[in-house]
Amino acid sequence: MLESAPHRITRLLRPSYVRSILVFALAALLLLGGIVLLGAASPGAAPDVDTLTQAPAVLAVIGFALMTLEAVVFTILPIEATRRLWRRPVLGAVIGAAAYGPLIHWDNGWLGLATSIWIVAVVSGAYLIERPSSLARAICQAVGLKLLFWIFALAALLGDA
Repeated sequence: MLESAPHRITRLLRPSYVRSILVFALAALLLLGGIVLLGAASPGAAPDVDTLTQAPAVLAVIGFALMTLEAVVFTILPIEATRRLWRRPVLGAVIGAAAYGPLIHWDNGWLGLATSIWIVAVVSGAYLIERPSSLARAICQAVGLKLLFWIFALAALLGDA
């Protein structure tokens, strides 16, 4: 049976959903604010965008796929593995952050490392906050924040072109 509109709205306003929305909003502010502050700490450190802007739609699709994969590999899997094996989900977040920065962004200098570790720390933090109440919403938090970051990064890349 289909739910009526008032019932759907009431369900979305449950405290757990409101909390999820607040966690996402605060994490998004932390994520983007930290990136802006780190970027202000090192002006002129932007990547070369000449080759990146040749096919922006292809770049966007590849980026969305990569961000989803990164959320799974460096946030969800390490946290879930350490949660199940040792009941230490925070250890998984630390492992994910320690692996993500140096493995993926080792050649981007201190700014690339700091930014990447900041990103994975905020995404993992939101995941850890949401995980006790819902695995599905925690996964949505992680993937959603990575996709939000990619939209922000893509806009910055294409804006510099």
